[in-house]
Amino acid sequence: MGSPVDWLRVIPRWWRTTVTVVSGPGRDREGRLRPGQERVLPGVAVTFSSSEEPRATSTVPGTLTDDQARLYAPPGTVVAPTDRVVVPAGHPLAGDWDVTGEPGSWPLGVVVSLRRAR
Repeated sequence: MGSPVDWLRVIPRWWRTTVTVVSGPGRDREGRLRPGQERVLPGVAVTFSSSEEPRATSTVPGTLTDDQARLYAPPGTVVAPTDRVVVPAGHPLAGDWDVTGEPGSWPLGVVVSLRRAR
């Protein structure tokens, strides 16, 4: 496989973006909200996702929804199931997203399922 940046060539330019991943927000021992640690992930793609997970036996694709999305990132990207992803304003899927489940692999890197944060 080529360099980690090569994979971006297969993703349309308008879906490429830089996101902020927030890890570990929660409450301290006294119950006060504590901020999470933020880190920037440049060069990722955030796309619409179907309302159902794809299945090998499925003949009909799921319905696209703006409540679910997928984040595609270069190989070696680490995102935890408890993280929140912030997609910047101006992107079609801008806003706060919760990671759902364990990130997985796809042929060109890492794929992360997202659900719009409530």
